[in-house]
Amino acid sequence: LHDALPISKVEIEVVPDLALASVLRAAKSGAIVLLAAESVLPGDADVVAKTGSFFLAFYGEEVKAKVYVLAATDMIESGSGSTPPEMPLGKKEDFVEGWKASKAGAGDAKGMEAFAATALDKKVATVEILDPLTEIIPANLIDLWISEAFFFSRTRS
Repeated sequence: LHDALPISKVEIEVVPDLALASVLRAAKSGAIVLLAAESVLPGDADVVAKTGSFFLAFYGEEVKAKVYVLAATDMIESGSGSTPPEMPLGKKEDFVEGWKASKAGAGDAKGMEAFAATALDKKVATVEILDPLTEIIPANLIDLWISEAFFFSRTRS
């Protein structure tokens, strides 16, 4: 089968999250935002994906990039339910530990230790950390849904 397929060159760039807006803005044409779905919801085919995906889809539409979603067929929900799924929050402890680790080499380890102690102290409880793990991307921001069995598209409204 591989030998029967036409060969084409695809240029792929892997970019840090914080640079994505700049890269999309600088793209001349043909930019594609590729998102991995945790689930495709029934009805309009809104997508649940990792936090940050909404921004990419929204900004991708703004700069005329195509927004594609990859979803295994077992991630595509059937039915007509209109109740959005519960969106889990990350654990405050995991967030703080990750933050401490990322700042350790930046010379502010003592400050991060103090912040972490305050953030995790249940008696003080002055710090609230919202760390949603997933978010919903509306179907009107998506150009193409792709699974291993089929794909479908819709004209954006």
